[in-house]
Amino acid sequence: MNNEKNIFKATVYAVLRRGSRVLISRRYNTGHSDGMYILPAGHVNKGESATQALVREAEEELGIKIQRHDAELAHIMQHEYPDESYFHFYFEIKNWEGEPENLEPDKCDDLRWVDVGALADFPVLDDVKAALKNIEEGLMLSSYVDEATQYLDSGTSSE
Repeated sequence: MNNEKNIFKATVYAVLRRGSRVLISRRYNTGHSDGMYILPAGHVNKGESATQALVREAEEELGIKIQRHDAELAHIMQHEYPDESYFHFYFEIKNWEGEPENLEPDKCDDLRWVDVGALADFPVLDDVKAALKNIEEGLMLSSYVDEATQYLDSGTSSE
């Protein structure tokens, strides 16, 4: 049995909807999953709560103002990458002030509203697709293991 303690990092994701459409962004020039679409997201910094990070990231990345009471926690995903462990907090945003725009063109080269049913036509990260499906099904908690991760006890991939 491995007794090594796991240190988790945390990210927040904003699920902004207009009817059946959701706002997605394409990663660019980040060094991680560039060319793939995700929901607007960011890291939780030391000393801030998940909702504080959400409010900050929404303003920094999209130029919109979110009130914490308008952000409803919809899903938590424990995500194991080959070298890191994360908790991803997905928040449904009920209301916001302003029109979302790409304020980080050095990290995002496309921002668009897409019908949830059409997400399969876009290169969306698998964990984001899984989280959105879990939200639709009302599941609050899930785990996701990156396909490159190898389990130490079995030597098999995550499939």
